[in-house]
Amino acid sequence: MSLALPVLRQLAVLLIAVGLLSACQKNMNVYGQFPTAEEVAQLRPQEHNRGDVVRILGTPSHLNNFNDSHWYYISQTRDETIKFRSKKSQQVVLELAFDDQGILQSMQAYTLVDGVPVVPSADRTATYGRNATLLEEVLGSIGRFGSSKGKAGSVPGNPTGGR
Repeated sequence: MSLALPVLRQLAVLLIAVGLLSACQKNMNVYGQFPTAEEVAQLRPQEHNRGDVVRILGTPSHLNNFNDSHWYYISQTRDETIKFRSKKSQQVVLELAFDDQGILQSMQAYTLVDGVPVVPSADRTATYGRNATLLEEVLGSIGRFGSSKGKAGSVPGNPTGGR
């Protein structure tokens, strides 16, 4: 009996150590599918159209919301060391520009160093109306909602209570 207690303690310490060490494991997550260099080399500006590009590279990751003449193929790698905390370690964006007839005009590749950090504005949009507290909202709704039993107009589709 006395031998089992130290063995259980050692086993518990070992399990805790394994659990703590596995939490420190670094994970790499890849998002998006970027075309290979061979696939991109097949594209010829002024020669290929949108159909050719889809056949060679596949559908784009993103289309420009305001002008569909620009297609984007995006791939991103994120390193995750602690759960829910990740850091972008690599990003590649291929931008393809087409003319009005759908002919490929230019190709441009961007990496993580080309990115510009965006700082959200601290300004707030003004909302008009009353800023009521929770207590004002609760007290203000007393009497507005009630039972509809026996009241004229309580039947859906018959708001006036007419017969």
